[in-house]
Amino acid sequence: MPDQVWWPTPRDDGLHHVIDRHERPRAWLKGVYQPNASLITQVADGAVRPQDGPTAEAFTSAVSCSAVVVDMLHYLNPGPDDIALEIGTGSGYSTALLAHRVRPENLVTIEIDKQLAARARDLLAGLGLYPTVVAGGGELG
Repeated sequence: MPDQVWWPTPRDDGLHHVIDRHERPRAWLKGVYQPNASLITQVADGAVRPQDGPTAEAFTSAVSCSAVVVDMLHYLNPGPDDIALEIGTGSGYSTALLAHRVRPENLVTIEIDKQLAARARDLLAGLGLYPTVVAGGGELG
């Protein structure tokens, strides 16, 4: 999870506020562990950065809410001998969870945004997980 995220529900002024892990650690943890919240991790394809503050720009990447991810993995029911393709790596959150069910060498994840793919690859490696992370369009196969 990035150290800075935008809250998905806009404030009364229409802006999505930034939650910074270092400035507001309790608020950040509450957002991260709220099962029905999807936190925004990228705005305007990276043109708007969290340091720019609250924004009304369209978000272009988010971490799926944990309740949805857990449900998806439950129904998918992957095992260590399965092979998986994930389309839309984003932050790598779902990839990390999936890599604990499917061996990382059997997992390929694709992200259209090269910067997000590189960041996810680095974060996953920091966790000792090495799935194949591809930068490209998932609809192209």
